[in-house]
Amino acid sequence: MKGYWLEGLGVVAQVLLYYLWPMFAGPTDGIAVVLLILLGTLVLSGALGMGSGKKIKFLYPVLAGVLFLPSIPIYYNDSAWIHALWYFAASAFGIAAGSLIRYLFLTLQEKGRK
Repeated sequence: MKGYWLEGLGVVAQVLLYYLWPMFAGPTDGIAVVLLILLGTLVLSGALGMGSGKKIKFLYPVLAGVLFLPSIPIYYNDSAWIHALWYFAASAFGIAAGSLIRYLFLTLQEKGRK
């Protein structure tokens, strides 16, 4: 149950980043573009952390993309739809990379014990 608590906390943090942080960026101008790129980086780093855990979270990439969709008409213009796909791809890559890092770490750890 504790693992689900941490996953839920990660999703809540994601929602806060998507919906509260853009309020401070102002209208769609240069800072909004930086915000969209920075959010993608945060999604990737969160996915790396989730992928390096004990179990792989396959639902996180879908949530990363879908949770961003309702914020587009609120904060951005129509050109921001592609960012939902970017967040999905970045989080899927992060989950895969985190899982690979965990696998390699455990493999090296097992070889060190022998």
